[in-house]
Amino acid sequence: MRLLPFFAALAALASPSTSQTTGVCGANDLLVNGAVPGSTSCVPSGPWGSTPITLSVDGSPAAVATIFVISTCPCFAGALCRLASPTTCPGVIPFTACGATTNQSLDVICGAGCVCLFLIAPNLAAPACPTGVGRTTATLPLGPIPPSVPPGFVVSVQAAVFEVPPLCASPTWGVVKTQAYDIFK
Repeated sequence: MRLLPFFAALAALASPSTSQTTGVCGANDLLVNGAVPGSTSCVPSGPWGSTPITLSVDGSPAAVATIFVISTCPCFAGALCRLASPTTCPGVIPFTACGATTNQSLDVICGAGCVCLFLIAPNLAAPACPTGVGRTTATLPLGPIPPSVPPGFVVSVQAAVFEVPPLCASPTWGVVKTQAYDIFK
C-alpha cells in the first residue's frame, strides 16, 4: 500500500498533460536533420559526430521568421513558464510541463553559466504537411560538430516562430515556441 502514492506520481509524470512543448507540423515543429517530427521537448538527438547538422522548423502560413536558440546547457523541460502564453490553436498543441494553463514552455537555459547563441532565419512557403495543413519552413544549416569537441558534448536547441498576423501564436506575443532537443556528438 505504501507504493500506491509512488506509482500514482509516476503515472502523473508519464501522462501527456505533463509533457513538454510538443512539435506540430504547420504550427511549431522543430527538426534536427529531418528527424523526430512531432516529438516533445528534451528528446536526445544524435550522436551526430562529423555529420553536418541542419535545423528546420515547420511553422504556420503566417510565420515570417524563426529565431533558433542554441544553449551550451542541456534541455530542461519547463525551464521558464512565466513567458509561456498559450497558443491560439487550442487542441492542436498539447499542454506542457508548465501545467494545464499553457501549451508553451521555454526549455533551453540562457545565463547561469549557460551561453546562448541566437540565430534568425526567414520562413518560406513550403508544401503542406502530411496532414494537409498549410505551412512555412525556416532552415538553418550549422555544419558538422568540430572534431575538437569531445564525444558526449551536449548543446540544446529550441526555436521561436514569429507570426504576422498571429495565427497560432498568442495574440499578445505573436510567437509560437517549438519543442527543444539535446544535440550531442
